[in-house]
Amino acid sequence: MSLPTSLPAAVFGLPATASRIRALAHVDYVGPYHPAFRIHPDLLASSGLLQVKIITFTPDYVNPVLAFLDHQGVPNRGAGPTEAGVISFAEGDGFGVVRARVPAALLPAIARLRAVEYIEPIYEMRLANADTQWVHQSNQSGVRTEWGVGLDGSGQIIGIADTGLDFDNEQFRQNNSAAQGDLDIQLGGISGPYSIYNETNYNRRKLIRYQPMSVVTDGLLWYGPGGNIHAGKDSPGDGCTFGHGTAVASTAAGNDDPITFMTGSADDGVAKGAKIYMQDIGAPAPGCPTGTDSLSYIPDDYADLYQPAYDAGVRIHSNSYGSDNSDYDLEAHMIDKFVWSNKDFLVVFSASAWSKVDSAFSIRVRTSPIPRIREAIRSG
Repeated sequence: MSLPTSLPAAVFGLPATASRIRALAHVDYVGPYHPAFRIHPDLLASSGLLQVKIITFTPDYVNPVLAFLDHQGVPNRGAGPTEAGVISFAEGDGFGVVRARVPAALLPAIARLRAVEYIEPIYEMRLANADTQWVHQSNQSGVRTEWGVGLDGSGQIIGIADTGLDFDNEQFRQNNSAAQGDLDIQLGGISGPYSIYNETNYNRRKLIRYQPMSVVTDGLLWYGPGGNIHAGKDSPGDGCTFGHGTAVASTAAGNDDPITFMTGSADDGVAKGAKIYMQDIGAPAPGCPTGTDSLSYIPDDYADLYQPAYDAGVRIHSNSYGSDNSDYDLEAHMIDKFVWSNKDFLVVFSASAWSKVDSAFSIRVRTSPIPRIREAIRSG
C-alpha cells in the first residue's frame, strides 16, 4: 500500500487491503481515486485562466505533464504573465510539481492523467510580522526576564526567509568602525569569493551568510547587467525601502550593542545573541517605491530553501509570511516532509487571520484569531 504525499485521506492498495481499511471506524471512504477527486474544490466552479499547482505522484511524471500541457496550448516557456503557460516546475523528493496558468476548461483533462495526483490553486504569499522582545519575555515595557538569566540565543543560528536584509544596519554590521568600507560593514565584504554571498563564515558578528534565492529559482544574479539588485539586499538604494525582511531579522536576532558610533538602543531582537543565515526570497512589487515587497523567489521545492540553511547549522527557521489558504496543501506537505527527515529542525511561520500554513510540524506565532488550524502548535 502507498499513501499519496498530499492527500492524507486517500489510499491506494490491493482489494484485500482496501477491505480492511474500510472496516476501520474512523475511515470515511475507500474507493477508486476518481479524477474529480484530484481537483481542489475551490477550482471546480472557476472559469477563465487559472493559476494552479499540478502535483505528480513521482518526479518522473513532470515531463509527461509538461508535454501534455504544451500539446494543449499551454507552452512550457515564452508565455506572457496574462497568457496560458507554465510558470515553473520542479522534481522534488518523491513528488513533482508544475505551476502553470491554464484554462479552467482544461482541468478535467489534466486530472485524468495517470501522472497527476492533485491540482490546487496557487495562493499569493503575503508578509506578516509580530511584536518586540519585551512583549515576548514579560509583556512589561522594558522588562526582559530571559536576557536577565542569559537566554539570548547565543550559540544558535536562525535561518530567515524574507525580503532580504539591510546588512549595513547597526543591528547586523560587522564592527564599530565609522568607515563605510565593505570590510567594515561585513567580514569578507559584499563582493568576491569571501563575501557574505559566497562564503558561510561563522566568525562574522551577526550575518554568517546571505543567500539570494533568485539564483536557485530563476538563475538570476543579484548584480550586473540583467541582475536584480533587490535579490541581494532589502533596500538597495533605489527608493524601495519597505524593509520587511530587515524588520523581521531585527525582531528575531538584531543586536546593535557593539555599534556605538550609530544610534544604539535597547530595541534588539529576542535572540540578540544568535547569528543569522538570511535567504532573500523578495523583490519589489509593482508600484515601488510607494508599493510593498513581493515574494518572488520562493522555491518550488522547499528542500531547496531549508537544506542549505540546515547544512550551515540552522535549526530554527523563520518564515514571516503566508497565504489565504488553510488547506493541507503541497507547501504544508513539503514542510512536514523536511522536518520529518530532520527532526532537530524547527520551522516557524507567522499566523494571522489570513496567514495559514497547516503543517503538522511547524510552529505558528499567533498575531490574530485563526479560523482554521490543523495540528500545528500556536504560540502567542
